[in-house]
Amino acid sequence: MRYKQNMNGRAWDDYESVLARFPFFPEYREGRLTKGEFREAMEKNKDGLLGAGLAEHAYRRLFACVSGNREVEGMLEAFREAGGVGSADYGRDAFEAFSARLKPSYDNGGFITEIHPEDELIMYAAAKLTGARSMFVAGAYFGYWAVWAMPTVKGNGGVCVLSDVNPKVMEVAERNFRRLEYGGSAEFRAEDAEAVLKGGEGTIDLLALDAQGLYNDPRPTHRGKAIYAPFLEAALPRLKKGSCVIVHNMDRGSADMAPFVRLIASVAAAKAELTTFNGLGLYRV
Repeated sequence: MRYKQNMNGRAWDDYESVLARFPFFPEYREGRLTKGEFREAMEKNKDGLLGAGLAEHAYRRLFACVSGNREVEGMLEAFREAGGVGSADYGRDAFEAFSARLKPSYDNGGFITEIHPEDELIMYAAAKLTGARSMFVAGAYFGYWAVWAMPTVKGNGGVCVLSDVNPKVMEVAERNFRRLEYGGSAEFRAEDAEAVLKGGEGTIDLLALDAQGLYNDPRPTHRGKAIYAPFLEAALPRLKKGSCVIVHNMDRGSADMAPFVRLIASVAAAKAELTTFNGLGLYRV
């Protein structure tokens, strides 16, 4: 797919612009089609979707597209039922007002993000429902996912540490956060998250994992999404009872993720997961 170089750099905007041309998509987003029916419609319209500009890899992953925020709200309710939070009421009106202000103005600095609407909501809600004050984001990229937690972090007088080895994306994140008046509630570390976690002090209320290791890393444990396990291990001394871990690209079927899956299972008292384009996981220590 040829991404539009718009200000915001959200790949979802481009996917949605193609999908919206087909009547089955708004029906699905409104909850009038099941996931099975949605997949059948995707397969039936494959040639048209690809002809309209959708790339093959995106087409396949969009089979897991969610039918709007109701699925995330269901995930939050499941997390509440599992004992992860006391309430699943994240404040829909406030979220929508924040979204309306943020989305037109966040500058991607030339980078593209695969953060989708469901990812935006789960980050906002996770911070809100857990009352996050201290937060750490491993693989923060240009800050677009992390910023959805900032109304809560700033409101609680806390600090979010954003870590990414690429100094260029950290510069974009910092520029956006300062313009949005979150600069005083964030730290920007163009360093390896594992080292930052090990060298830091204080508890972490909310740990977010969205990093990607290099596949030529000499350490197999740090290649691709396998890097989540050493990151979580580095964070464990700073996670207290009640701390939460939010995971982007959660995939239990991935061999890379197996060490992380085992580790999170050994420390999590509650969990909720959702199959999406990216895959989401939420866990309470």
